[in-house]
Amino acid sequence: LLDQKGKTCVSIILPLHNLTIDQKADKIHLEKAVEEVCEELNNNYPEASKKIVSSLHNLQQQVKFNRNDEGIGIYASEELSFYTTFPFFVSENLLVDTCFRIRELLMREQYAIAYNILYVDAKEIRLFTGKLKQLQEIRNGEFPMIYEDEYEYQPSSRTTSYAGES
Repeated sequence: LLDQKGKTCVSIILPLHNLTIDQKADKIHLEKAVEEVCEELNNNYPEASKKIVSSLHNLQQQVKFNRNDEGIGIYASEELSFYTTFPFFVSENLLVDTCFRIRELLMREQYAIAYNILYVDAKEIRLFTGKLKQLQEIRNGEFPMIYEDEYEYQPSSRTTSYAGES
């Protein structure tokens, strides 16, 4: 993203509302934001607008909304285009400038700390590693670990009526 500095860059940051199951309101909001940015590109940056407008419309069609996401970011320049979602609230920001707005991306990276999950039940132990919404099971010589023996660590014992008295 930093390599694009000095070129025409579009950043569309939108909050998601999750008001309906199909998120129709968010789709309409995204469509209006893209149209607003495309109009600004055509008026103020005609030399770069054709390729960027095409990229924005392609990204708009590719966007998959998830009810757990609280925001979306669409980034496009003449050489680069992608979208990402945010697991935290974002403020609406439509920017056509000579660099991308990366504040939300940096904050997303702070949330993207790798973590491990150890799953333990009566018959097995499994280990998972994750980052944001991606979870992957670790399978090696150690995991998953299966309990094969039914071993009772401390058998029950009988007591007398005097147990616990000194």
